[in-house]
Amino acid sequence: MTDQQPSQGQYPVQPYQHAPQVPVQQPYQQPTYQQALPPQQQYGYQQQQYGYQALGYVPVVQIKNGYATAALVLGIVGFILTPIPLFIGLVVGGIPDILAIIFAIVALNKAPRMHNVGKTPAIFGLVLGGLGFISIFLGAGTIW
Repeated sequence: MTDQQPSQGQYPVQPYQHAPQVPVQQPYQQPTYQQALPPQQQYGYQQQQYGYQALGYVPVVQIKNGYATAALVLGIVGFILTPIPLFIGLVVGGIPDILAIIFAIVALNKAPRMHNVGKTPAIFGLVLGGLGFISIFLGAGTIW
């Protein structure tokens, strides 16, 4: 048996005679400026990989007031947890009540600069946090 290695430009003989021949593709070449899309295809709908987007589409950005949302959530939590007896409600419900009042005041101060976005949740958070905080002075969270 001879140990002949093929030269650098030659390929070895394929051991399978009945294997299908796959055509060799040319490597991808970037299109030149002259091969760009014709002008009539550059207008109208542009096909993208994940669908199409009509020209002139402006995405809608929603403005959110996070302080107002936090005030509402903390006001609800504090209002519900403040009446827990044995002084547990003072800690578990009193802290969210105080934070709800603070966040509501900050949200109400930011609302005019944000076109009054979040004004309603901030007011509800202030009312619920205030009611929960006032109920502590009326005996909520203590021994009832």
